Amino acid sequence: MKNIRIYAFLPPFVLLTIAAAYSLVIGMRNETKAIAFLSHLFDMALDTFGWFYALAALLVCLLTLFLMFSRYGDIKFGGPDAQPEYSYWNWFAMTLCAGIAIGVVFWGAAEPVMQFMNPPKSLGIVPFSEEAARFSLAQIFLEWTLTPYAMYTVCGISCAYAFYNMKAPRTISSAFIPIFGERMKGFWGQILDAFIIFSLAGGIVTSLGEGVLQVASGLDSQFGVPSTRVSWGIISLLMIAIYTASSCAGIKRGMRFISDINGKLFFVFLGFVFIVGPTIFNINLGLEALANYIESFFSRHLFLAPISGDSFPRIWTLFFFAIWYAWAPVTGMFLARMAYGRTVRQFAVMNLLLPSAFGMVWFTLFGGTAIHMEVVQNLGIAKILSEKGVEAAMFAFLNFLPLAKITVPAFFVVIVLSFCTTADAMTSTVAMMCTTSDAMKGEEEAPVMLKLGWGVVMGLIAWIVITFAKIDGLRAIVSLAAAPAALVVVLQAIASYRMLKNDASVKR
Repeated sequence: MKNIRIYAFLPPFVLLTIAAAYSLVIGMRNETKAIAFLSHLFDMALDTFGWFYALAALLVCLLTLFLMFSRYGDIKFGGPDAQPEYSYWNWFAMTLCAGIAIGVVFWGAAEPVMQFMNPPKSLGIVPFSEEAARFSLAQIFLEWTLTPYAMYTVCGISCAYAFYNMKAPRTISSAFIPIFGERMKGFWGQILDAFIIFSLAGGIVTSLGEGVLQVASGLDSQFGVPSTRVSWGIISLLMIAIYTASSCAGIKRGMRFISDINGKLFFVFLGFVFIVGPTIFNINLGLEALANYIESFFSRHLFLAPISGDSFPRIWTLFFFAIWYAWAPVTGMFLARMAYGRTVRQFAVMNLLLPSAFGMVWFTLFGGTAIHMEVVQNLGIAKILSEKGVEAAMFAFLNFLPLAKITVPAFFVVIVLSFCTTADAMTSTVAMMCTTSDAMKGEEEAPVMLKLGWGVVMGLIAWIVITFAKIDGLRAIVSLAAAPAALVVVLQAIASYRMLKNDASVKR
């Protein structure tokens, strides 16, 4: 234990283990009560902190864009002579796969149709109308593009500057030195890192849960393998084994390899849907949605429906903001590991603009095609969603397209790789936060046993949550985890601005 930052590792590890055991006991005794309890927590968290989630998301997005286009964008991580370690493609692939890869796979065809059939009641939008289609896609641009990646980018900037320009220890707490001073290098820094690790659990649990449910649904629909608690457990074990093995191999041998494959498969599927889908329909709808997103940028961020009590903001906007807050600090630290030798502007382009553009294209093609299947082809995607759940939507979508015998098996690979790249990034980064600088000896990899321990604990929690509460449980867990994480993201945004403002190269 001498090489472990004991106060960063032990509290969250023990608390999460206890929480997993307690949840298992409660769930086995009374599943209905467990679901009701988690649903209550979900509502309570978003009713209490929703305004903060919305306002902070908007401000962080604006600050990140300012840093990219300002004179601070010329600052290079590591100093003027630093040289990059990764090619542009490897950098982009790891950025894309570490952020929201499993999310676009899980929600790509489902969410556009769900919002198309159930738009906000308080806005008076008619379900299944052209206005509903335009609103749906624009709403998805809000939830999946600039805003989440702005959170990742601003957290990454603060970590990268602390690591490579201030030569501080490679933990998230180092990013807070401009605010709280040198005490962040000692006991209080470890406490802050423990706090962040505990918050991250919600994000990891949500991603693993989505991946497991989608794989199980695909096996059920394609091969007749029942989607049960037993199958979820087996799938969870297999995924844990894959991503922990990749994490143990290290970023240069594990993550870089699987993200390279995953990134290329993403573009193969994009090209396939572009060719076989309703191309002109998708282009037209995508342009309309983009215009709607731009003109309603501020109002969409702050849509909270306090008078009508419309549940739409809670179910969609605030829920996804909560996920991104839970992910952002540790995702930012992972992205910082690839920032050496790049400028702030290059970092923002690669981690904000490019993946945002990818997300817009992905949801336009997959979401637009799914909407076309519903209203023009009358294939019943909405009915499948209502009867079989979100996890079944993508496989139904692929089966309605040509070459399903090829694309469906290939998509299983995409699901597994998408989850594993994301979980790999998080597992290795959390383990790194728990390791002393002396133990790492200048390397960027934590001890294997730490990675293994965190991988197993996170996987176990996810299996328990989906076993007894499925999507409702995932929503509750991430919403609670986001409350402290949102504060961390805001503080990292402030720290980023202070660091860059005080950099000698931009002082006049």
